[in-house]
Amino acid sequence: HGRSAVCSWAAINYAWLGPPGRAWTEGAAALLARGLIEPTVVETVARVWCFGKLIANSDMHDGNLSFKPYRIGSRRGFELAPIYDMLPMQYAPVRDQVPLVNFEPSLPSPLSSAGQAAWADAAAAALQFWDAVARDPRISTDFRAVCAENRDRVYRAIQVVGGAARA
Repeated sequence: HGRSAVCSWAAINYAWLGPPGRAWTEGAAALLARGLIEPTVVETVARVWCFGKLIANSDMHDGNLSFKPYRIGSRRGFELAPIYDMLPMQYAPVRDQVPLVNFEPSLPSPLSSAGQAAWADAAAAALQFWDAVARDPRISTDFRAVCAENRDRVYRAIQVVGGAARA
């Protein structure tokens, strides 16, 4: 009762699909095509991937996404495990200093309405994330200013995408 099996995306990818390094969204689509996950898992992975991109998470490698295997009768598959290691790694300190990087929020692909919906959900969450961090007194004044700028950049991206959607 106290343990659950968990498989990293890296292990699943190696076993079922091939070489590492594809975007989580591509991997989820491949797992769906093989009948190993449900469409709702693909949607969640897309939102998580977009959120990570919108909070400057530069460390979304194959080991940072995991699934829980399940078996119901003869049906086997995977459900998404809780998300972990989701933070703005682009700002990970180097020699005790926060690197000065130019964060540019990613925009949704114009080819997929599902991708655009995932991006919109993730952008709203990223806006809240950057706003909360920008206001957190436990964080240095200098980095709160960076976070406030990132909040504003995400807000502007939302406006651009919203304007494009209305056009």
